[in-house]
Amino acid sequence: MTRPGLPKLIATDLDGTLVRSDDTVSAYTHGVLDRVRAAGIPVVGATGRGPRLTELTRNDIRAADFLVMAGGGRVVDQSDPAARWCSATSGCPPRCSRGCSPTWRPRSAR
Repeated sequence: MTRPGLPKLIATDLDGTLVRSDDTVSAYTHGVLDRVRAAGIPVVGATGRGPRLTELTRNDIRAADFLVMAGGGRVVDQSDPAARWCSATSGCPPRCSRGCSPTWRPRSAR
């Protein structure tokens, strides 16, 4: 639970925001994100990168609880190895930690 006055969530873009032009993330930025998580604030990394770049994305924002990838088409839950991703087209895996049902679909597809 976060303390009063602190944000409930931090979400950030990656490329050109956290990831610099030399394709690195500074130690300072990693430190700040680690302190944010230590304060109990969830961190979400957002990117247009596709699912094939999941491992690279995890390295860029190690402190992330979730990764929103492919322009929102895929969400990767970093905290639950059994629930690797949810997809706008295929829904959540059966053991999704967020309580999604296997028949979950985005509102636009309902």
